[in-house]
Amino acid sequence: MFDIRPDLSPIETVWHEMKKVLRQRPARTITELRQKLQDIWDCFTANFCQNLVNTMPQEFQPSK
Repeated sequence: MFDIRPDLSPIETVWHEMKKVLRQRPARTITELRQKLQDIWDCFTANFCQNLVNTMPQEFQPSK
């Protein structure tokens, strides 16, 4: 497996946020887990996603 710096992989931040919420109220079934994950995903705003992009090192940001 490749070692990827978390700051170069925004999905790591997304998973971190999802895990934080799930730890507060763990799912008891697979169906409940899927629903909770979907609910959490739906709460991510465009602003949250833009902040992920903005925090990436400059060399990995899209050119304008």
